[in-house]
Amino acid sequence: MIKIKVPATSANIGPGFDCLGLALDLYANFEVDRNNEYEMVGFESVKNIFLDAYQYTCNVKKWDDVPIKCKMISDIPMARGLGSSAALIVGGIACAMIIHTNKLDKEELINLSNQMEGHPDNVVPAIIGGLCASKLYGKNVEVIQYNIHERYQFSLLIPDFVLSTEYSRNILPKMIDRSIASYNLSQIPFLLDGLINGDARRLKHALVDKLHQDIRFTLNTDFSVICDQLNKLNRMYYLSGAGPSIMIIHDGVDKIILNFDKTKSKWSLIPVKIDLKGIVWSYES
Repeated sequence: MIKIKVPATSANIGPGFDCLGLALDLYANFEVDRNNEYEMVGFESVKNIFLDAYQYTCNVKKWDDVPIKCKMISDIPMARGLGSSAALIVGGIACAMIIHTNKLDKEELINLSNQMEGHPDNVVPAIIGGLCASKLYGKNVEVIQYNIHERYQFSLLIPDFVLSTEYSRNILPKMIDRSIASYNLSQIPFLLDGLINGDARRLKHALVDKLHQDIRFTLNTDFSVICDQLNKLNRMYYLSGAGPSIMIIHDGVDKIILNFDKTKSKWSLIPVKIDLKGIVWSYES
């Protein structure tokens, strides 16, 4: 049996639209065996992107399409801006590579995953862990990995409603003003410096985004209720991926207390840690 574990990811990180992401200690676990026919267990409530990624890889690499039995156990919430689709893509491609080569080339895994997913900010941290910046360089993905300062802690606000990435992306304007592009670009080096060197004052200002967050925060009235409270409490936060989950970054052990009486949906506050390993796999009898 092959066991594969892929972490959740939180992309964009404020102004880092489509280029920044970090891996979290929520995981999609896959148990895979060769089989006489395809048998997928635990995928009933989701589109089977894992199988699509597996077969895509076999086709691209011209490998035999070996049928598999795969069982998934995942604690990554679907359609909440936490890289659930990216985890399925990464897991499926990794499965094909392991079955056919008995090894996992992470550089090739990054490039193949990006070809399927289209945005490296989610797949890269799922593969190598930690805080990552990524960009397309020709047909390949170039990556820089950073260490986040130990003073920071992270908590996710996850609602019981979903937002599809496609819908959340389609509401964004096709063209943006030059001043907005310039503003967001100027934020990124200060954002990274704040995360790496532990400068919370710098980080708080650098999390402000003018490209996607304000527009997406209009998609549900709960966002204004939550964000108003976070602003009054002087909290650092950003919309995770395309939403609707919100990541809170805090630099102390003080407890986060929020009032959800005025929200229409149920929200859960979950402490998370940064995953530093990315995808891991093993053979087990």
